[in-house]
Amino acid sequence: MKASDLPTKITVPFAQNAGLAYRRDIPLQSSDTGAASFMLGFPALTFQPTSAGGTPPDGRDMNGILYALSAVARSWCAGITLTFDPSFAHDVGGYPLGAVLRSATDPTILLISQQDNNMTDPSTDHNSTFWRAIGNNGELTNTLNDLTRKMDSLTGNLDGKINRSGDSMSGNLLSARGNSFLEIGSQNGRPMRMEAFTTVTDKGQPVTFPNSFSGPPVSIIINALEADWDCAAAQGTWTASGFTMSTWSSNTANRPQHVSVMAIGPA
Repeated sequence: MKASDLPTKITVPFAQNAGLAYRRDIPLQSSDTGAASFMLGFPALTFQPTSAGGTPPDGRDMNGILYALSAVARSWCAGITLTFDPSFAHDVGGYPLGAVLRSATDPTILLISQQDNNMTDPSTDHNSTFWRAIGNNGELTNTLNDLTRKMDSLTGNLDGKINRSGDSMSGNLLSARGNSFLEIGSQNGRPMRMEAFTTVTDKGQPVTFPNSFSGPPVSIIINALEADWDCAAAQGTWTASGFTMSTWSSNTANRPQHVSVMAIGPA
């Protein structure tokens, strides 16, 4: 088939302007033995000769069924994609695998059914188990859902490790770059964190933390990296933003030198 073979689009449903006397809606079932319905079509009585008690097909039924079918066809010609309909889903036993609907909250997102007999409302499918989104922001939605599932899995794995160990941490947990995660216990209910860095300083000079704590640190450890120096943070100088180097020990480098600092304080 070629694109040029496409039929003319329907712009008006068949018998749109026919009055009620010339078109009637077709019910699912009808108690009228001579009237058409979706379950029976034109009933058996309309196939019998009138001389044998039959009834001719009603023109109103013909207009009615053609109107119903052409109205749906016109919506397809217009490119309409429907939203989830729970009543329709119930009546047909659920949407099939590959069915495409439009999001009820964002008309730029299309939703593809990921299984047969799908009766799940997409608005309740937060993990994209039954429907997968495409279109504007659709892939972002899928990515966020995937990340949520992975984070939930990671949380569960960590909880399992902690619960099985009976301690705060069992073994070393590594980041994607191979770095260890360090857990620092809280003090007096306050969460703690660590600052580790190198700087150049000398006796009696101030040192500023790269990132300030929310209060004075509880521990500061300093090591000279070039020459002998029994260096330390002077008592009484510890603040949330830094400290002052001690003056009581000789810096044998006789000049400012590189030191390594590790401080633990309130986050």
